[in-house]
Amino acid sequence: MQLMSTKERKRTQTMKGFTLLEILIVIAMIAIFATTVAVNIIDKPDQARRVAAKQDIRTIISALNMYRLDNLKYPDSLDQLISGSYKYLDRIPMDPWKREYVYQNPGSHGRYDIYSYGQDGVLGGTDLDADIGSWNLDED
Repeated sequence: MQLMSTKERKRTQTMKGFTLLEILIVIAMIAIFATTVAVNIIDKPDQARRVAAKQDIRTIISALNMYRLDNLKYPDSLDQLISGSYKYLDRIPMDPWKREYVYQNPGSHGRYDIYSYGQDGVLGGTDLDADIGSWNLDED
């Protein structure tokens, strides 16, 4: 039987894994965090959809601006962002209510308009039914 050298003992001590208690504590912390997030999102699904639509519109705006830099004009349709030699988006997202975003070039509120009709799916509306557009992303 050989005795371990000091180096071998140190290496063995530093190579130990996590204890079961440490793993359980981390799992409990993750569960508490996930529950907190889920409760906040589940309580407000309508607001979460509006936030998701605003983020989609910001992403599309970035792609439109990149398209303009390369082509010196905005595209005629959103499909041009996913076709051709440069792809500015992998896909055109659907709004959180599973409808297509509306794109107008030229727009009524700026050089272009990109918007969702909101929860009710019709132009106009108030509160949760209000349209979410490139011109009103900072409202709410």
